[in-house]
Amino acid sequence: MCENSSNFESTDAWFAAAKLAMTSPYDSLGGDEDAVREELRVTILELLGKRAPAATICPSEAPRALHPENWRDLMDITREVARQLALSGRIEITQKGRVIHPEDPLRGPIRLRLASGKPPSASK
Repeated sequence: MCENSSNFESTDAWFAAAKLAMTSPYDSLGGDEDAVREELRVTILELLGKRAPAATICPSEAPRALHPENWRDLMDITREVARQLALSGRIEITQKGRVIHPEDPLRGPIRLRLASGKPPSASK
């Protein structure tokens, strides 16, 4: 065994961590970004469709339902998909109980619900 075997072990661990950091969230899901976005879109709408009309979901529910082991990696993508759904009029994004415009910066916790037909509040 080499005198510096611990250095090799830590180097191997470093390379493994670096490789993981450089991978796309899609890599662990087959690498197909469009398929992941479609899965998320369908799942958001299905989750909302199973709730009462004005009920909301946390955006994290969709990636958790699809990929429990790496759902956090999909949160940025989930927010993008939610924005697209809101811009198309299918859902609303709420914050502190108020509908926010999908193009406004999303800071803090948000919720998603099926669209009520009322326009979102104007961007500030």
